[in-house]
Amino acid sequence: MIMNIDNKSNKIVLETNEEIHGLRLDQAIYQHYNTLHPGEFSRTQISDAIKSGNCWVNQKVVSKPSYKLLTNDNVEFLIVPNISSIIPDDSVEFSIIYEDEEILVISKPAGLVVHPAPSVKTSTLVHGLYSRLAGGDRSEFLEEPERLGIVHRLDRDTSGIMVVAKTMKAKRNLQAQLLPPRKMKRIYHAITYGQPKKKKGSVERYNKQNFLDEVDLSAPIGRDSRNRTKYKIDFKGASAKTRDSQTTFRLLKSNGDFNLFECRLETGRTHQLRVHLEYLESKILGDKVYGPNLKTSDRLDNPFIETLQGQLLHARTLSFIHPSTSEPLTFQADYYPDFQEALSNLGLEI
Repeated sequence: MIMNIDNKSNKIVLETNEEIHGLRLDQAIYQHYNTLHPGEFSRTQISDAIKSGNCWVNQKVVSKPSYKLLTNDNVEFLIVPNISSIIPDDSVEFSIIYEDEEILVISKPAGLVVHPAPSVKTSTLVHGLYSRLAGGDRSEFLEEPERLGIVHRLDRDTSGIMVVAKTMKAKRNLQAQLLPPRKMKRIYHAITYGQPKKKKGSVERYNKQNFLDEVDLSAPIGRDSRNRTKYKIDFKGASAKTRDSQTTFRLLKSNGDFNLFECRLETGRTHQLRVHLEYLESKILGDKVYGPNLKTSDRLDNPFIETLQGQLLHARTLSFIHPSTSEPLTFQADYYPDFQEALSNLGLEI
């Protein structure tokens, strides 16, 4: 395929050949445009633009992204900057730990959703970031504007540290650090109920006093067929999208059935820590999906437990390589008051 960009008309002009005969229109544009301008447009954006009538094949409008191209087809595609409907919201609260021209390291409170979704009716972290970054300027993030510079996300009820990219170049660099060999390291702290049990895929290590020190868990995660909003450990591969997952849990302090764990992610699967701890039968307190049933347990006699409003999982430490300077960086997010209060009430302060 030969591709040119007509700067006067702001159009991409493609001339097809035998190599892409039968290729979908949206796929052809995405693949070949991103060869010259990687990351500038997502395939979804290109598909939406085609549906909006901004694409011509042999001088005729084609509004189906699935249109199959033929050899020697002439394709014109109008480059339309993506305008997000997100309204910046400066009332969204989050803490800034570090900032420079490329990155923003923040701490997110529990209860704040990271990015918009059809089911989310309130302002998200992204709404707050649009207000914070360049006064709401969206031009730097034409690809998936609803995710802005989000490199990795935290669940709504998980608090703690995140890194946000301020440029697309930085975003692509940081996202690559989440892939093997995983230069980005993430450590969480979790307050749990129940001593971890030895399970398939787990390896326990003990200290000199023969007390549990660490647990390594390597186990595949897939969707729970009985509840599509949940995930579970699936050694049988029942789910078509089962994926390997690994976590190292280091026991920082224990007080009876209550524990403070340092959780080091080796992979980053959806709900990974919550699913792993549920599987080990040391469930995160306050987790309404995977946590212990606080109402039926006769062993949870601490009155503080009844006051919990959310899960006690906090993204504590984040390490990565700066996308421009290549400097190794490590940041830590302080505990929020609810997490600190839980440590105190449950005798887990360190």
